[in-house]
Amino acid sequence: LAEQFDITKKLALEEIDFLAQVVADEVKAGNTVNVKEIGKLEVVTKKARNAINPSTKEIITVPERKAVTFKPANGLKEALKESR
Repeated sequence: LAEQFDITKKLALEEIDFLAQVVADEVKAGNTVNVKEIGKLEVVTKKARNAINPSTKEIITVPERKAVTFKPANGLKEALKESR
């Protein structure tokens, strides 16, 4: 990145850190983030569910929670297929 845009490595790292923080802030706010040619980060709500504690065999309830999902763009999928 630094060489491509003729900037210092320190400045390039600062730009990448800034971009990562912006994406993280948007996801924390519950917004979908589309990154062209890469994919989409989206916040989804996972339903509450029952699970079994393997140690005690006790049934426990896992509460509802938010999670981030990633859906790769078609271009990225194709590039991965071609790299096999």
